Amino acid sequence: MDIYKVDWAKRAKKELAGIRRYIAKQSTSPRAYMFVRSIEITVETRLSSMPQKYRRVDDPMLAAMGLRRMNVKRYAVFFSIDEEEKSVKVERVIHSKRDLINVLRGVT
Repeated sequence: MDIYKVDWAKRAKKELAGIRRYIAKQSTSPRAYMFVRSIEITVETRLSSMPQKYRRVDDPMLAAMGLRRMNVKRYAVFFSIDEEEKSVKVERVIHSKRDLINVLRGVT
């Protein structure tokens, strides 16, 4: 079984930081850091082996770009795979209650 390197796009890192800030504002406990860290660990663990098990997104334009989706907690994690480099790039981390396709297309 191949092991894939997991990289985070700047935008995905900014989205994780936003999640951390939001939770920190809503809670008096230090759980914001632990919550976001658990998302990072889950994503890296799952995607480092067999990232192909997650299907491409349903939207034809986004699927043509190679985007795939996995769910972690209440968040949709979008990523692409580079088979030649054996790497995965996490592109976005978006709350699953949002209009995901329009967010990805830049409409909202």
